[in-house]
Formats: sequence, structure tokens, C-alpha cells
Amino acid sequence: MKKVYLLFMSIVLTLSLQSCLHDDKTIFDLPAAERIEKKVADYKALLESSEDGWVMQYYTGKNYSYGGYTLLLKFKNGHVTAMGDVRNPEAQATSGYDVIKDLGPTLSFNGYNEVIHPLAETWLGSPDGAQGDYEFSILRATNDSIFLKGRKWQNEMVLTRLPKGTSWEEYMVGLISVMEGMNVETYDFVLGNDTLGQGTLTQEVRRLSVTLGDKKWEMPYCTTNTGIVLREPIVIGNKKYQHFTWNDADHSLTEGDLKIIQFLPKTHKSIDFWVGEWQLKTNLRKRIKLTLEMGSVANTLKGKLNINNVNYELLLTYDPATGRLELPGQPVTDPTYKYPAGILLIPASQKEGKLFGEGQGSLFFTWDDDMEQATAEDSGQITGHAVDSFFGVAYGEDLQPVTDADGNYVFAFTLPNIQYMKKIN
Repeated sequence: MKKVYLLFMSIVLTLSLQSCLHDDKTIFDLPAAERIEKKVADYKALLESSEDGWVMQYYTGKNYSYGGYTLLLKFKNGHVTAMGDVRNPEAQATSGYDVIKDLGPTLSFNGYNEVIHPLAETWLGSPDGAQGDYEFSILRATNDSIFLKGRKWQNEMVLTRLPKGTSWEEYMVGLISVMEGMNVETYDFVLGNDTLGQGTLTQEVRRLSVTLGDKKWEMPYCTTNTGIVLREPIVIGNKKYQHFTWNDADHSLTEGDLKIIQFLPKTHKSIDFWVGEWQLKTNLRKRIKLTLEMGSVANTLKGKLNINNVNYELLLTYDPATGRLELPGQPVTDPTYKYPAGILLIPASQKEGKLFGEGQGSLFFTWDDDMEQATAEDSGQITGHAVDSFFGVAYGEDLQPVTDADGNYVFAFTLPNIQYMKKIN
């Protein structure tokens, strides 16, 4: 009898438990849906509550493997206005946005935005592009911070409320100023009076790399209006260093007692140094003068190459990270009007007897303090070959190279075996 009773009670309890679970699920589902709806509405209200918007440290690349960017975002009436250091730091773009339910509250930039979406676009030959996101799971929020996670690449980021009265234009002017100051790649890491090591802050890819003691730090950083923010802090002893302030006077980044100071080798020269008249040394006996002045585009120099009293206009590029000049192959206008389609300045190797073609190879000019000259050296762009010369190939009205009776190219001018250039006093 006792066994029958226990069996009966077991069946009753099982049925009761199933009934309770069913009732609880029914009761739980409705409030859960309502809670998600309320969260969505609350997050949207929070986003739009900031009068001057939010700043976002945005990280690209799976596992933070690429660079960091700074975005200013203002949300209003279902639209977002964005500004940032992605392409043009002076441009603003407005598009649609929404907070949707999906698998939890999700911030979606659902209309194409010319500031935000280039970070998530594909490129020719790169199906993943910069590996950025335009949809973010909202993890949690306070009144002044909203914590996000990219839906595709899983990088975590934070929206931080901008103080009331923040001018976006002034913020971006400050950011641009910091970027212009950080125009050198190599830095010394100094703690108090001790130099811990030398590392790099590479602006082109927006990443920090340094080994301090037995620990290597490799991470993206974001530029702000006052300095930089690292994705994670550098830890030395029991201290953490993450938010650095730029000092233009000594070209350093500082937080507390840790200073990151630009290292300038003797070979590094400012762009202003290169402006002036230079004499180019080649295998030719004739005097060749190159006059340089500032170009109309940043980090470029316009050159007038004087050969046989004819001035040929060239364009050279300046690398602020290394302080050297680069002379690439390029089209050149013929000032004598002898060649209807102009001239093509082509990199070449006199030693190998090869012409490489426009866009293939170039020469760097690096300042040598001891020799008081800018030494010419191959850029290393062509594997297995070295550029040492340039030849001005003439082009005719049929847009083809002009050839002589033997079928050889006609050169408007030649610069064989370029060795160095010296300033003309």
C-alpha cells in the first residue's frame, strides 16, 4: 500500500511541476517581451538625451588586430550625425539609425553614413575591408557611458557622453593638431628618469608596439583632441597607463610618471628643410639643379629640374615619419613642346640596364649629417631589383613612346646613377 501511495504522489508532483513550469513560462514571456521593449525605448532615449552627442573609440580588425578611430555621434529623431578621423576629419554626415530588439537591444546604423560605414565596407581585393561594424549589441549603460559589442567582429567599444557645450569643430581641430604633431613613428618610453625601451606609434595603422621588460604590448589606439587613448592600459608595476596627453613643446605623450617621447634620428628632417635649391649628383658631367618648394597637397614638394636650361616640373613626396623625400616615376609636361604627349619619368637601373615603368620603384633621399648631403637609395619596392636612375621617355602624338631609327626609346633627358644631392648656398 505504501508503494502505491508513493507512486501516486510521484505522479501528482510531476504533473504539478510541469503545470507550474508551463504557467511560469507563460507569465515570464510577456514581462520579458515588455522589458526588452522598454530597454529599447530607454536606450534610444538615452542616446538622444545628450545635447552635444557622444564620443566613441571605435576599433577595427578581428580581435582588435587593426587600428582605432574616434567618432563623434549625435542622435536625434531617428537620425545620427557623425564626424571622425576616418577619411576627412572636417566632414560631417547624417543618416538613419535605430535601436532594434534582434537578439537583445542592438544599435543599428541602418542608413549609409559616409563617416561610419567606410570602416565596415569591403575593398577591391579585401572582402573584409577594415573589419569594422555598423551594428552593435548594447551590453549595458550608465547615464554617461554605453557599452557596445560589434555584432560581426565582436570588438567591445564605449560611447561616452560629451560634456555640455562641447564644440565638435574645436574637438576635431585639437585631434588634427595631435595627429600632425605625432608625425614620427619611433618613441622612447621613459618612466621617471629611466628609459624602459623604444617602441612605435604608427599613425598610418593607428597601433602601438613596444616591449617593456619581458612584456610586449601590441594594440590599437585612438587619437583624441588632447592626446591618445590605448585600447587597454599598459601596466608597469601596480600602475596602469591608458590615457595620454600630447605635449607639442617636447613632442611627447604623458600620463603620470610615464612619458612617451618622439625619437628623432639625425637623418630626420622637417619638410621645411628640403625647400630650396639643390645640386643633383649623377653620372653626367653637366650641372643639374633641383629647386624645391612646398606643394599644394600636404606632405608634397614641387620640384623644378633644370637640365640644359630647361625646367621640368616634378612632384616629390615627404614622409613625416622618417623625414625623407621620395621621388617616384610620373608624367612630366614637356616645356619645349617637342613631344606632343609629354614625357614619362620612368624608374630604372643603369647597373642592370632595365626600365621598370611608372609606378614601379622609386628613390628615397635621406639626409646624411656627416657628409652634409641627401643620399639617394632605392625604396625597395621591386623585389630582386634596385632603382638607381630615372629616364624621361618621350611620347608622341599617337600616345606611344618615340623611338629612333633603331627602335630605341628617345629620352627627353636622363638621370643616370643618381647618387646624392647637396644644398646650393
